[in-house]
This record gives sequence, structure tokens and C-alpha cells, in this order.
Amino acid sequence: MKAITEAEYRQLIHDNMATLDRAIDSGEYPRLSALLLSRRKSLYRKLSALHSYFIAYGEDERQRMSYYEGRGWEMMLSFDAMTTLGAGKDKKTWEKALDKLCTLQMLGRFRPKGGKYSFLNSSVQQLSADRAEAAGREAVIWYRVPRYTDKLLKMAERRAPAVKKIGNGINKDAIRDAVGAVKANRITDTGYNIHPETEDRRDSLKWLLDMRLRLDGYATSKGLIAEIMEFDRWKGYSYDRWMETWKAYKPLLFEALQLKEGRPTKAEKAKWNISGDGWIIRPIEGI
Repeated sequence: MKAITEAEYRQLIHDNMATLDRAIDSGEYPRLSALLLSRRKSLYRKLSALHSYFIAYGEDERQRMSYYEGRGWEMMLSFDAMTTLGAGKDKKTWEKALDKLCTLQMLGRFRPKGGKYSFLNSSVQQLSADRAEAAGREAVIWYRVPRYTDKLLKMAERRAPAVKKIGNGINKDAIRDAVGAVKANRITDTGYNIHPETEDRRDSLKWLLDMRLRLDGYATSKGLIAEIMEFDRWKGYSYDRWMETWKAYKPLLFEALQLKEGRPTKAEKAKWNISGDGWIIRPIEGI
């Protein structure tokens, strides 16, 4: 980011939402607009709330903006603080929203570093890292807001379908699947590869789904999770962990195996003796 003063940066943040509103009204970014405005404008409201918070950041004497050459101005924000902004009180929902906004490049984030990478911290971020280390916890993430230009909005428009497909299953592994490892590391500001436990759960889910399709011709998301938890209960993964992995992995798995999910047709009901109308998973080239 080009070096600008703190006052200029606050004005940039102030102008962003007006720029975004004009972009939405123009109809030139239909996929991005649909993503931001879905579910009662949940993502849009959170983005707007973040902008309002960042504009006023520093009014509290405990808040200090950070500047680092190459990244620009950044502000600290905890999930506890996010739940007070009037756009949702669930921390998990905020976590997913931040992942989506960062993947769209409408926000950036920085995790204060320790050890040999501490040179990446600004002076105020180093204080934050030191306090966290002394308390035995991770440092709070710092966020930056880029200027919303046509180039950035076009990037967000291109990525919107992938972000929508991932949905609330979004996490580091799902972002990696969508944009690649290098970009995923930059988006999440982490450098680790896919977690071995995630790979383990993915392998188990793929194996079970494949078996269920071969034996029954179809499967259901609810049935898969219930069966895998029973089958692999000795591994000790929780229901939430299985569901998170399934939601994140499903788009990639469906594309690789050429699957679709939806209500069964009359022919499918007759073939597989299905009585209800609940959604089922089956090959695209089916009945």
C-alpha cells in the first residue's frame, strides 16, 4: 500500500462503503453482490460494522494504530470486540465472515510474530505479541482495509462463486482448495500445510461416500456424518469437527467425483425406494 497519513487512511475507510454501495447498485458485480447481501445482508452488515469500527479506531486511549512499510495501517480487533458491533453476537459466525472477506481481498490481516519473524511486527504489534506471550496465549489479529478500487472489486467478483460454494465450511484448508496454497497462506497469514487430522477426516469421508454410492446408489449428508462418527468413533473427532471438514471438503469432492445434491426425482425414488423428499447425493450422470 502506498504510504499515506493516518488521516488519509481513515478517509479511505470512510469512502470504501460508498464505493461498494455504488458498485452493488451498478449491477456490474452480480456474484459479489449476491454473496454480500444473502442471508439478510449478513456479510455486508459485518463489513459495514468493521468499517465503522476502524474509522473510529484510536478514540479509546488503549487503541493504537500500527503502521508497517509495505502493509500499511493496521488495527487490532478481537472476536470479543466484534460481537459488540451490532452485526451478530456469535464468534464462530464472525470467524467465518472474516475468512470470507479476506479471501475476497476486501480485508487483510496480520498475526504478530514471535522468534526470528518478529521483525515483521511494528513496534506496537511487538508490544501486543509480548503481552500475549507473557499471558500464554496467541496475539490478537490485526486487520487492514484496502482501498476498494475497480481492480479489487473485480477480483472479489471472480472469487465470490468459490467463497459462496465453500459457505460456512470455510477454513484454511477450504481456502487452499479454492485459491492454492500460496494465496491461502497469504489470506490467512499462516504458513502451515493441511493438517494431518483434516486429511484423515477427508480420506474417511471420501471412502465412506464412495462405498455408500456403490452400495446404495446415493447418500445423504446427514447419513454420512452419523455413519462416519459411529464407524470412526475411536478416533475421537467431535460432530462439529466432522461437519466442518465435510462442509469445506464437499465442493471439492463433488467436483472431483462429478456429484450433485438435491431432492430425489420420481425415477430415483422408485429405483432406490426412497419415501421422503430430503436431499440426496448422487452422480451427475444418473437417472
